[in-house]
Amino acid sequence: VHAYSQEFRSLNNGEPSCYESRMVEEGIEKTARSVEEGFPVIASVKRGFEVNGTPHTIVVIGASRGSDGDIEGFVVHDPDSERTPDGEGKSVSSSDFSRGWRKFALFFGK
Repeated sequence: VHAYSQEFRSLNNGEPSCYESRMVEEGIEKTARSVEEGFPVIASVKRGFEVNGTPHTIVVIGASRGSDGDIEGFVVHDPDSERTPDGEGKSVSSSDFSRGWRKFALFFGK
């Protein structure tokens, strides 16, 4: 099994560039495809998926899609279970994930 990190951000003079939203969409899709293929993803997020949350890591283990194929959410393991009792197998909507994701992930594969 090999692993690699990937960042999904594009900055121009320290500010998000015009490519940022496309890169984020691609990263979210890549995360979903990876877990659908059976490979977990370690994602860097803001604690609690809050805009001002402190840096934190989670393991993404599943994704859900609507009938149109759009990603509706993810299933994650959050190791911060002392603060979040439901941290194992927690469902996170795609909008919450998008808001709290720090645009960095570790991917695994064959």
